[in-house]
Amino acid sequence: MQGGEDLWKEIWTTKYNMPSTPEEILKKQETPRGSNIWNLTIESRELIDGHIFWEIRGGQNAIFWEEAWQQRKKMVDLQGMQEIYRIGMDRELIRVKDYWIEDRGNEEWREWKSLEEWNRNATEDQKTIFSKELDSRKIKKRGGRDILRWGKETKGAFTIKEAYKIKTQQE
Repeated sequence: MQGGEDLWKEIWTTKYNMPSTPEEILKKQETPRGSNIWNLTIESRELIDGHIFWEIRGGQNAIFWEEAWQQRKKMVDLQGMQEIYRIGMDRELIRVKDYWIEDRGNEEWREWKSLEEWNRNATEDQKTIFSKELDSRKIKKRGGRDILRWGKETKGAFTIKEAYKIKTQQE
């Protein structure tokens, strides 16, 4: 549903009250109205939500704590992170890019801010947990919009085959 000014897109958006971006579609909470396909898609929200993630580019779209990124779980859902989040949550630090050090030299990978730079109350154990998690989330230096991806495959593209496999393993 992205890009272009195609007539079909305008009709679909108007007829089914569709948001215009994938992010808005995923956050839409209203009861579905429209086609059976759209209704089933909305009903499958839990499956979709549990397997979407942001591929980080510029870091300005993904929410650091509350959204999954780099094919990893949400930071706030990881063991040991809830307390760090609760005691040190700074409402100014929201997006992934807020937690990395702006370009230093010509390194290929982003460098993360240390926990004590934004949370002076952190214990040594919390600093270690936080540091280890961020070290496992390598981000190449590149710009552009973060990309919303799906699944566990390296391509990060939705496939019926993978969705079916995940769905049947859950039942």
